[in-house]
Amino acid sequence: MASFRVWLFTVWEVTPLVNALSIFDPDHSEIEDRWITMGISEKGRLLIVNHTFREESEEEITIKIISSRKATKKETKNYGD
Repeated sequence: MASFRVWLFTVWEVTPLVNALSIFDPDHSEIEDRWITMGISEKGRLLIVNHTFREESEEEITIKIISSRKATKKETKNYGD
């Protein structure tokens, strides 16, 4: 799979996530393949983004954001480990 960058567009900020880690989410992939990405925003916040990929063409993929939020303390600890 090609590398990608998740840009997060929220009421609070528009930012690329750096040091991002993406995992497949089998528990929520009945209708479409869903992914969970953890990454750090430019403001230093660890964010959790649930998303899916939509292939528009061979050269273009759209990332559909399902939800995004600030990581919990437990998730932040796990991300650092």
